[in-house]
Amino acid sequence: MQDILELSPNSPELLEESTVSIAATHDFTAHVLPYLVLAAGTHYPQIQLNLMAGNRTAVMNMVETGAADFGIVPKVEIPRAFAFDRLFMSDVSLVTPLGHPLSEAEDLTRAKIAEWPLITWRTGSPASGETYDRYRRERMRFKSVLTLDSLTSVKTYVALGLGVAMGPNFAIDPWDESRLNVVSLSGVVPGREIGIVTLRDKPLWKSGKLVTDMIHAEVTSSTFLTHFPYGL
Repeated sequence: MQDILELSPNSPELLEESTVSIAATHDFTAHVLPYLVLAAGTHYPQIQLNLMAGNRTAVMNMVETGAADFGIVPKVEIPRAFAFDRLFMSDVSLVTPLGHPLSEAEDLTRAKIAEWPLITWRTGSPASGETYDRYRRERMRFKSVLTLDSLTSVKTYVALGLGVAMGPNFAIDPWDESRLNVVSLSGVVPGREIGIVTLRDKPLWKSGKLVTDMIHAEVTSSTFLTHFPYGL
């Protein structure tokens, strides 16, 4: 198959304009998708992108109803009607207010984190399954002081001192260091696979396939990864 990045904007495959609708979670839309949209505009200016954001449940619904050609979500209990195409493994970090004791703690564990007020994720949000839901499954006591949909929003409340939170590395920006402490939870909290979901019985049109192939190529490129100082 001809490599997607070898196709020029004037290739016969792309002579006609087309639209590809993409649904993704709030944090992915805010932090990762902009760089992918920029790359798509460079490689395929004839393809117009229609972007939609929601929590994981909403994204799956948009794909199922046909509102979106494909979605980008964490891999959590993917129904049989959907195909999941892995993009990358996303690790988890703890974010705390500046100077918080947890940011200096040795041998950090989930139990130690649970001793502090937590700002948690609403069910269906990217980090809920492998962080806070696990506390519930293991009947580990913790205090949730606030529940939100995205780490983008959570970080503001953490910076104000309302609690600490866990979330995907890709949602942490370089400038967050001026207001937050960031602690890697690699080996403490399992990472999460992020990937593309489509309906099994509804193959993507050529333009959609070109875009998903481009996304695969971009997320593994060294240039792309420079945008994420804490990793994906």
